[in-house]
Amino acid sequence: MNALLTQPEIKKKSNAYLVFQLDSSDYAIAVEHVSEIITSLQCSPVPGSPDFLIGVANLRGRILPMIDLRTRFRFEQKESERQCFMILTLESEEEALELGLKIDSVSEVARIAPEQIDPAPSMSKFMDRLVFSGVAKINSGVKLIVDARSLVDQLKDAITIAYSDQPTKA
Repeated sequence: MNALLTQPEIKKKSNAYLVFQLDSSDYAIAVEHVSEIITSLQCSPVPGSPDFLIGVANLRGRILPMIDLRTRFRFEQKESERQCFMILTLESEEEALELGLKIDSVSEVARIAPEQIDPAPSMSKFMDRLVFSGVAKINSGVKLIVDARSLVDQLKDAITIAYSDQPTKA
């Protein structure tokens, strides 16, 4: 396992976003939710799981669910020799949740001021709820900002539905 990015000092500064790519598009997520980037990780499949759940991985003694964000966002799969996983940590009063997201690549940590962010357009609905909190307009282009908490809530709901007898939403 190779860690490319572990920068706790950046997390303490506001307006910092990790910019990553999926299917030739740029996305951003608040750095405060990203604990590290891993370039090589062995995953064990979970029988009967939804197609976006790659499986689970042992990351230094912690077992994490690993999600293929390309599959979750319904992009075509592409073969790549290089793997890239973004490890998210979300804490609330009830729980601390850690998971991995397989992405195409990471490009930068960018400072995005609130005045550079417009509300997400209504067409960015995903499973009837927004997973994007806004659209950032910065020098290097437009980036959809992923709301980490909404995304994780949707992933938890989708996994729960997949393992229940309830029909899944289209």
